[in-house]
Amino acid sequence: MYWTRDIKDKKLFYGVRAPSEIFQNYQCPLKNSDSGLQNHQTKKYVPITTRIRIVNFILQNPKISPEETLQKLIKAKVFEAAFPLHEQEGTIKNLKENWAQWRKILKQQPIKDIRSYFGEKVALYFAWLGWYTRMLFPAAVLGLLVFLYGIFHFDSSQVSKEICEANTTIMCPLCDQKCPFWQLSDTCTYAKVTHLFDNEGTILFAVLMALW
Repeated sequence: MYWTRDIKDKKLFYGVRAPSEIFQNYQCPLKNSDSGLQNHQTKKYVPITTRIRIVNFILQNPKISPEETLQKLIKAKVFEAAFPLHEQEGTIKNLKENWAQWRKILKQQPIKDIRSYFGEKVALYFAWLGWYTRMLFPAAVLGLLVFLYGIFHFDSSQVSKEICEANTTIMCPLCDQKCPFWQLSDTCTYAKVTHLFDNEGTILFAVLMALW
């Protein structure tokens, strides 16, 4: 293991870097189990995320003493924090310019760069999230059409008309004390607004969403 030391902003930083020989020892476990014809002497590229996990495993399992693990040293305030460093500056720059911006929301996600920088689990999550969002787009368009249908038929609802014209229908008080009687037509505006979200089109929308 290679160690580096640097002082910045009155803080002491230690860098840990594993030589290529250490990663070569992990080549055989990283190979496919069903590839018996592979040449185990052939060098295999170990991804950056895998290298970080290997170095973290070495630091978490020291051979000196089980009482001097990295987490216990952090709890004892020997170290303030421990975090991995990525080597691919071009990848993080590409992610900032082509992914982590609102104006790139309609652009296809750079899944390969996400996988290279964050690992398979994070890349799989964002790949699924992108697919899920695209599948919601037709449902959102359909919901908007149903809402517009309610606006265009705002005054044509038979139920709303009957409620608005019920000037002679007296309703009971809403509480036991100090609540007056009220007319059913007082809820005319509420009935019309309700029709925007609860109309004939919402039945079709609910059926289609159940099949979606």
